[in-house]
Amino acid sequence: MGLGRSALRFLILGAISALLVALGARLWDEILGLHRREPVDWSEQIELDQTVLPGISIRS
Repeated sequence: MGLGRSALRFLILGAISALLVALGARLWDEILGLHRREPVDWSEQIELDQTVLPGISIRS
């Protein structure tokens, strides 16, 4: 019984640790991402012409 409980405890603590690492990495990326992003000027966005988009042509 001692081995089963030890394995279960190991799995639970490993899962909790993995969740904490994932949460920390996500928060770290969010914090650093705010400083790296540059403001986007939406007035200069290029509008794509529908005829030049890749895909299946419906013309015959």
